[in-house]
Amino acid sequence: TSSGAAITVTSNSGNMTTYTSSTSAGATETITIAFEKIYKGTSANWNTGIDVATILTGNGYNASDMANVYSWYISAGDSVVIADNPNNTIDSWTGWGYFAYPAAGAYGIVNGPSFSPTRLAWLERGGMFAIAGVRGGGERGDDWHMAGFKASKPNTWKDGIACAEYLIAKRYTSPEFLAANGASAGGVFVGRIITARPDLFRAAIVQVGMTDTLRAEFSANGATNISEFGTVSDPAGFKGLFEMSTYQHVSDGTAYPAVLFAHGLNDPRVEIWNSLKTSTRLQKATTSGRPVLLRVEQQAGHGLGSTRLQRVAEQADIASFLLWQMGDPAFQPVHH
Repeated sequence: TSSGAAITVTSNSGNMTTYTSSTSAGATETITIAFEKIYKGTSANWNTGIDVATILTGNGYNASDMANVYSWYISAGDSVVIADNPNNTIDSWTGWGYFAYPAAGAYGIVNGPSFSPTRLAWLERGGMFAIAGVRGGGERGDDWHMAGFKASKPNTWKDGIACAEYLIAKRYTSPEFLAANGASAGGVFVGRIITARPDLFRAAIVQVGMTDTLRAEFSANGATNISEFGTVSDPAGFKGLFEMSTYQHVSDGTAYPAVLFAHGLNDPRVEIWNSLKTSTRLQKATTSGRPVLLRVEQQAGHGLGSTRLQRVAEQADIASFLLWQMGDPAFQPVHH
């Protein structure tokens, strides 16, 4: 450490590791860290109060296939370094699998550990799942949030790009099997990574996403977002919002990945015109031949009040779209 303290592991049980630091003056400090667990070759599933191995075994998965992955993100200026823990046991896995990762990257939201039964369907198709804790979120405290805030917002998608490059370099996946997902303010994240580096992704999912930040301020809910993103009435704010806008960064004649926009017709937070205009712009600009589709739920809004049936139907459409684009034989169109 910077103070010269010696750090030792004093206990290691399951995915809980306790570290103790001791200084020459005899002072000690102890911290316990819960490391993430990832199901090898498939999806991230974290311990959220119930033993993960028990959950997976109960759903027909072999607990012996669980692999610990310890990775952390170190940011320095505009560069992002992703360092591996030497105990990473999945690095040597060289098979290809479908991969998807979501991020929020705004408002200090922690896109944290969770267990989702709906992800099991993705696992069963051989998929993998990762969460990108990009700057703008709160995964590493308020400083992490402020590092992806207003003028520093480009760090949000720079971190996302670094995560994608890392996953490809480590052979977890390849661009043909990599998809990105973002919802609401996460629309800035997913929209800007595919406009900045379309070559890294096979597909992208934009759910109720903010994709035209230059105009968002003038929507019914727009004023409430000024504190997070800035205002066009200020020259510096206008420049920052322009950088965040997916719509403004779509370029004609570019091979974009397949994109599925999903939006509720009655969304009061991020109005549907964000998805309408951006999907249309992408359809006209792309040269990849891959689809750009808009899924509209007429009896829904921002998702908070959606019924279980609506949520399940949307997740099924998203998974089907990704498997279609990633070449799963069971999800290819049938021509009569």
